[in-house]
Amino acid sequence: MNCIVCSNPIKQNYNNPSLYVYELNGRPKQYCSKNCREFNKFFTAMSKRLDNMTPTDTAKRLLKGQFFKLANTIIIPTSKSNGTKTTQVKKD
Repeated sequence: MNCIVCSNPIKQNYNNPSLYVYELNGRPKQYCSKNCREFNKFFTAMSKRLDNMTPTDTAKRLLKGQFFKLANTIIIPTSKSNGTKTTQVKKD
């Protein structure tokens, strides 16, 4: 199973009562770490609070800008063949 936030694999606690049977001990884990668990907790709380707000158009633009700023802190590695930048060839 993978983490629902970051998609990293999660090691589950299995019990092996017999040679061919594995039983899961307790509830299956959904998060790989405390950070992922708390991120999802705060994200859900923020979403609920946003539903109850009625900001003005100016405040909406500021909030949207803050969300974009936060989203742009996520670094996504790209390969050279996958990017949109092209190399320039100098003509002699």
